[in-house]
Amino acid sequence: MNKDADGSTAHDALQHALERLRAAGGDGRALGHDHLAVIRHHAVARMRQGSRPADLAAEYGLARATLYRWRERGKAGDHELEARPGGRTPYKMLPESRRVLREALLTDPRRLGLGRPLWSRALVARYLHEQARVVLSGKHLRVLLRQLGLWPASGLPTYAEQCAKVPEWLAEEFGRVRARAEAQAAPLFFLQIMPLPGELQLMSIVRTNGTQRSFAVLPADNALDDVHGEFLDRVLATRTGPIFLITDPLIAPSTRAVAAAARRRSSRLTLVHLPAPRDAAVRTALRQSALTEHRAVHARLRAAVDAVCEESSALALDRPLLGRPVRSALLDTVRLRRQAQAVRERCSALRKAAEAVTAQSRQTVKQVRAELNQLIAASRRSDSKIGITELAAATGMTRNAINLVVRRTTELPPQYPMSAPEAINRVSGTAEQWRELCAQHESDLRLLALAGDVFDKAAAVERQIAADRDQAVMVCHQAGMSVRDLARDAGVSENMIYALIGPITPGRHGSDPLLARLGEVAARWRSAREQTGRARRRRAEQEELRRQAIATEMSCRARRNRLIELCASSGYTMTEIAAWSGMDLATAAGALSARRRQVTSEEGRQALQELRTAVEQVQEARWEVDRQRLLCERLEADRRRHAQAEDAVRRERDRVLLECRGAGATIATLAACVQVDAHTIREALRAAAGDAAEEEALATSR
Repeated sequence: MNKDADGSTAHDALQHALERLRAAGGDGRALGHDHLAVIRHHAVARMRQGSRPADLAAEYGLARATLYRWRERGKAGDHELEARPGGRTPYKMLPESRRVLREALLTDPRRLGLGRPLWSRALVARYLHEQARVVLSGKHLRVLLRQLGLWPASGLPTYAEQCAKVPEWLAEEFGRVRARAEAQAAPLFFLQIMPLPGELQLMSIVRTNGTQRSFAVLPADNALDDVHGEFLDRVLATRTGPIFLITDPLIAPSTRAVAAAARRRSSRLTLVHLPAPRDAAVRTALRQSALTEHRAVHARLRAAVDAVCEESSALALDRPLLGRPVRSALLDTVRLRRQAQAVRERCSALRKAAEAVTAQSRQTVKQVRAELNQLIAASRRSDSKIGITELAAATGMTRNAINLVVRRTTELPPQYPMSAPEAINRVSGTAEQWRELCAQHESDLRLLALAGDVFDKAAAVERQIAADRDQAVMVCHQAGMSVRDLARDAGVSENMIYALIGPITPGRHGSDPLLARLGEVAARWRSAREQTGRARRRRAEQEELRRQAIATEMSCRARRNRLIELCASSGYTMTEIAAWSGMDLATAAGALSARRRQVTSEEGRQALQELRTAVEQVQEARWEVDRQRLLCERLEADRRRHAQAEDAVRRERDRVLLECRGAGATIATLAACVQVDAHTIREALRAAAGDAAEEEALATSR
């Protein structure tokens, strides 16, 4: 009787605990100590009967590591599975210790001498024990991190919860991914990114069995700092071999940023993306979360653009007056020029980030619109055959637009057929989401235009300050400063200073005929060098046009070949295809790589009509390639002619330099006359001396 009563009591307690688990949304972490103890006893009993810890973890909403830990505790006896009293509470830490801990968690642990690139709860506990003499349990450590704003209040979703949304991937693809990782002896981690208060984000990796979570608290992505790349560098620093990372679906902007950063990193890193769930509700929630994250990125980017715009305006107002001492004005303009260059580089980075954000929103709008079109077409073709008026009211589109979508959409979405109310709800929800995404895309376009205007303004300010610097250089030179001092103060080469102060006439160095001749030869050398540079640039531009023409020809050929395949698959013979298109039979037969199946006669007739135009386009593209090739050959010959002329004038310049040096002219005088730096003069003198020695040896041998 007592056994039956005890069994009934345990059964009631288990049912009550399971009811509380369902009320908590299947999250076992939200249960109290007593209910969790009942679940613990039941789970250990099921594991003793052969149940897998992974299945129980997904059922109870817990990490697999928790189930493994329970199983180890159960080996010591059932008394170890009872609820344990709580330990020390985190609020007993002093405020100063909390501040020190928060500052430490926002930095790299290696800077603190801890030797690891990423934080873990064990590493945080060790740091607390060494610095503040505080010992906290794992649970209270999580509470402390939440109080510091460095851990999400709702906790982190487990890997099992994420994979439960895509059971097909878990059953089919995950085994292949794990086999690839085992073949390379690589660990398999699950990457998670969670936003935190105060423009922060928690980036963590955890083993797929739920153990060994490592994390880093980094600033939110501001489009200027590669925070995702920094985290991946720290992940790569944890091991010397390959690493596999499983990430959320690419629908999330943070996941796309991680993928972009991974492409710029070592080949040791392999990313595997979870597929977007097929369940409509889950996909909608994911897309809404992605939209929220996208808006946050947009807001941070807009704030950065506004800040850079104000900084550029301040630089424009801070331009120095040249009425002050000449050297002070030069140093001020150089300082402002460097600041303007930094601002322009930041504007360029912001513009590229705005382009990336706009491209992401454009792609998302296209995806959601394609899904909306599929839903509209499926609703019209379903058994219930929802009316066009109802669909127009649900989507906010016109009746003509609905008819056009139905005619042009052939692919239907999964999970059809559905009932009429469910279809209307899905169409209405998707249309509302599409309108929100369109509004966000328009906002991104305005931000991109603003970033472009700010970049143009920053470039104009930099040019103005550069002109002020050049004017200051001229004033300093007229005041008697040497070229070397000007180059040092301005932070440029001596060649740049010579280009700014203009040509130096021989009269400055007296009436020496050698210097006059050197000035004339140097002027001809500079002119020949400029002509060679222009010829080289024209040749490079023409080569780029030739490559574009080749790419166009390849594209036209591919289209022609596809049309030939369609015609052949629909029943036309190669003779008919060649006669209609104006091609010879050998070319038409050689372009046919494979016959397609299930091609209707109507598609074949349309392809045959388009084939003649495609053949003409291929011929025109081939002629354009030949024309560009001839132009490239002519420009290459022109470049070689100018290069030979420049080389001849340079040799004459070097010979005159050697004569002037033999007549007693200093290196500085020669550099000022030729308008190059002293290093170039020395190199030219050595080359001239070598040429003279070769000519003398040749004359002696004759």
